Amino acid sequence: MKPSPETSPVYVKCQRCGAQIPEQSAIEEDGLLLCGECLVAEVKRNVSKAEAEAEHQRHEQRRVDHDKLRREQRRRALLILSVCVTGLILALGLTHMNKADPVPTRSLNSVEHPDIVRSMLLIGIYKYQSEHGTPPETLKDLVPKYLNAELTGAFEHFEYAVAGKGYTLELKKPPAMPEQLPQEEDTQRDEL
Repeated sequence: MKPSPETSPVYVKCQRCGAQIPEQSAIEEDGLLLCGECLVAEVKRNVSKAEAEAEHQRHEQRRVDHDKLRREQRRRALLILSVCVTGLILALGLTHMNKADPVPTRSLNSVEHPDIVRSMLLIGIYKYQSEHGTPPETLKDLVPKYLNAELTGAFEHFEYAVAGKGYTLELKKPPAMPEQLPQEEDTQRDEL
């Protein structure tokens, strides 16, 4: 039996590969009639293209996130650095403001404080004698190792003598201070 023209299949040409395919098997894709193999190949190309685009977008997103993270880390580092520098400057400022004033030194007046000067001389003589075995020949032998050079002016107010392994150190009579001198007017009033 011959197939009737109404029942005979109609063939169309695949617009991609040119193969003859029944019209019922042809699939239209983007306005083109394609066979099954061309359609599968087209879908695979589209999937590969979409996967490549998705991978590119993920890579771009990772790069953007990484750059954003680096900027945030730099911002934090600068903030920490500025806080540390500010703290250091404040600490230096407070240290400078709280710095103790040096204690003013006072010179020792041998006339006003002969006992203190005598004690210092005795300590110097003791140290010299401990080191050398005998007392110094003169008080000047004590300077600068055992006594400060400022005390050399006080030597004239003391009598020092070495006798064998011993010594004597006595205060000369100090000159009278102006307030210690008797005033003539006061003595005359007492006599009246």
